[in-house]
Order: sequence, then structure tokens, then C-alpha cells
Amino acid sequence: MRFALLSLCLISMSLGVNAQQKLKMQKNKVLIIFDGSNSMNNQWEMKTKLASTREQLFLFLDKCSKYGELEFALRVFGHQFPNQVENCNDTKLEVNFTFESIARIKNILNKLKPQGTSPIEGSLARVENDYMDNVLDKRTVILFADGTDACNTKICTTYQDMMNSSRYENIFVVGIDIDEEFAQDYKCISSFRNAVHEQDLKPILDSIFVAIKPY
Repeated sequence: MRFALLSLCLISMSLGVNAQQKLKMQKNKVLIIFDGSNSMNNQWEMKTKLASTREQLFLFLDKCSKYGELEFALRVFGHQFPNQVENCNDTKLEVNFTFESIARIKNILNKLKPQGTSPIEGSLARVENDYMDNVLDKRTVILFADGTDACNTKICTTYQDMMNSSRYENIFVVGIDIDEEFAQDYKCISSFRNAVHEQDLKPILDSIFVAIKPY
């Protein structure tokens, strides 16, 4: 009887340790969707929208790099074809989820030349494939956009489908000085924050950092 109780205790302790280890090993895979459309070349205040957003995103990534539980990937839209073409399939996963992806993300964004249209919903619709059937880790999406979708008006429907799937921890949308009229297209997204001024970007990204950091 004593042996049975001792064995049961040891098994329970082992299961508890394993559960804690699995929880500790769980990653939060953060997909950044970045606006590479032509309007990101526009002057914001002191800098262009691209320069200001990139600068604050890099600071955000530097803080996140201290946590091994966070892994990043990058999808960009509106950067492969000129705006005149209005290519609504202009969205591409530029950097896969890897341990050393932050350096690659910075490299891609440093070379980015915005030029095209804004298939925002089309980018969100492709997110599931970007995670490559990973079901064990947490999923977070951070979308940067300086306007509304130029190709599709179903942003809310796609967002709701993603959240209803219960596969996404968070989906954040960061507006880059979006006009008030177009900002209404994001009213269905509770996490939507519009940076009207350049200085608004840092506190928005700081709040996202607090939400996703492991501890």
C-alpha cells in the first residue's frame, strides 16, 4: 500500500514538472504584417511614414529579442508591384519563423521600397498558412497599415473568423495616421490603435510588448 501511494506521488510530481516544462517551452509566434504600399512614402511629420514606423518597430523588436519564447516572422504587402497595376495579390511572407529572424526582418525592412496597393484582408487571409500548421504555440499577429484595404472590404469578417477559431492569442492593428473616415473600417477590431502623430507609435508598441512578453 505504501509503495502504491509513493508511486502515485512520484507520478503526480513527474506530470506536474512535465506540464511546467511544456508551458515554459511554449513559444509565442508573432507575425508582423507590414504596409509596403506607395503611401508609406508620404511625409508624416518629421519623417516619412515608413521611416517612423520602421524606427519604432526596430526598438520594439530589440526589447523582444531578450525573450527566447518570442519568435517572429514578417509578411509585407504592397511592395512588389507599382501602384498603377493595382495587384491585389501583392502580399508575401518575407521571413519565416526562426530563432534568428529579427536580424532578417530588419534587413528586409531597411531595403523596403513601398510602391503598390493595399491588400490588407488578403494578407490576413494568408496568415494561417504562415504558421505552417503549428498548433502547439501561441499565435500573435501585429498588422501595420496606413489606410484601408484597397481590394476588399471584408477585413472585419476575416478578423472575426480568425478570432473565432481560437487559434490566435492576439491580433493587433496599428494604424499609421489613418484618416478618420478610413479608420471606421477597423471599428470591429477591439485592439485597433491609430497613431495620429509619430510620437503615438511608441506607447502603442509598448502596450503590445507588455501584452506579449512571457513574464
